[in-house]
Formats: sequence, structure tokens, C-alpha cells
Amino acid sequence: MSSPKHTSTRPMSSLLSQVIETSRIPSYFSYLPVRIHKEVAAIDAATFDAIEVCAPPASKERKQAIYRHTNPYGNPYALCHGECDIKKLEYFVKVVEMIWIDDDVTEEFPHTEALSEHEILCQGLHPEFDNNTETGKTVVNAPTLLNTLDTYLQEYDNSDVNFQTVEEYLPFASQMQAIALSVCTHFTRWAMELHLTEKESSSMREFEWTLGDVLALTNDYFSWNKEKYQSSTASAMLSPFSCGNTLSQRSKRDYC
Repeated sequence: MSSPKHTSTRPMSSLLSQVIETSRIPSYFSYLPVRIHKEVAAIDAATFDAIEVCAPPASKERKQAIYRHTNPYGNPYALCHGECDIKKLEYFVKVVEMIWIDDDVTEEFPHTEALSEHEILCQGLHPEFDNNTETGKTVVNAPTLLNTLDTYLQEYDNSDVNFQTVEEYLPFASQMQAIALSVCTHFTRWAMELHLTEKESSSMREFEWTLGDVLALTNDYFSWNKEKYQSSTASAMLSPFSCGNTLSQRSKRDYC
């Protein structure tokens, strides 16, 4: 089967990434060729800017965020998104990091309180900031991208069902993984300036959904006991948006 054609606004030859010499740290890489984005410093800055804004100083969430980006050879975003436009990738990084830290915080809240905090995050999508054509910047696929993110927040990560066992949760999760995965793939294509037709997207959907199920359900399975049964006494912890004003009181531009 031939690969679907796509439309891109940049040349096919790689100008954005460079090859990594994986033999220097063999335990961290497979035998496949690996590349990393050339703008690692800018990606690091975007990552730690998001962590600084969203996670209170000395908090467990900040320590977890810093730890997951610590490895001998580069920022994970730079490794996974080596062919992305740097300006778009910086935005991508901040949004994903914000959602990730929000998840770290709210997983320790009682379910009702977690839903309330989650609603604050949903309020960060303000259409008046999304369709500004006076900036002179391209808005190709940006409104669609934000709609995808909004769908994820409203439908996937906002369930009012308090699952008691992983067996109860997995069927629900399997149905909803497609929404979560669509955020990642949509962001990646947007940042790479790849604009697929509906037919092209459909031809890849089954593969992408299967990949997303494997990754997400494996993570959910192994993290279930930690996230489900940890002490609820941590409910007094600060929300990532309580250091200053809440997200609903600040424009999305403060975070992106």
C-alpha cells in the first residue's frame, strides 16, 4: 500500500533536525535511526516556562515534571518532534505540559473536586483569542486544532464516573482513547505543517487508534493503583492555576 500524499508548506529535506549518535548512550535508544530538533534550547525554555507557571515551587508536581524531562540526550519533545516548526512546537509543548501537570495535581483530589478544577482548565479555550486574523499570522488548521483539544477536555478527561476498578475503567478508556490520540496527532501535523485531506486522515486512523490504545492502556494499567488509592489528604495541595490568578481569569496567551 502506498503512503498517502500530503500537503506541506516546507521542503521535504530536513532542515529542522539532526542525527543523534545513539551508540554513545545505547541503553536509551533502539537500533532505529534517531534525530533531534536543532532548536533544543528553545524547546527546553518552553518546557520549563510551562512548568514554572503551572507547578508551584518545591511541589511534587514540579519535581515530577522536571524529572520526566531529564535524560542524557535531550528534551523528549525535541526527540519526538524533530521536524516541527519551532514556534508551533513551543506552543504545543506549553499546552501539553499544562495538561500533564493538571493531571498530576487533580489525580490526588477527591473526584468531585477534580472535576471542578478540570473545568477551570476547559475555560482556557477562549475563541476570541483563537481567530485573530489581524496579527498577520497564518491560522491554517488552528481553529480545528483547538476544537480537537476542546473535545478532548470535554469528553475524554471530564467523566463524572468514579470508576472503582481497572476492569470497569478499561472499556471506557478504550472507547475514548481515539479522542486523546487525536489531540497528539493533530498537534503534530499542525506543527509539522502537514495538512491532510479527510480521505488521507481516514486511511491512517485505524493504525493511529491501535497505537494509541496500546500506549495509553498500558500506562493506565500500570499506574492504576498509584493514582486510584493514593491518599486524599493531598486535596489541600495547590492547583497549577492557584499560583496567581486562575486560568479563567487570565488569557490563554499568558500560558502559550
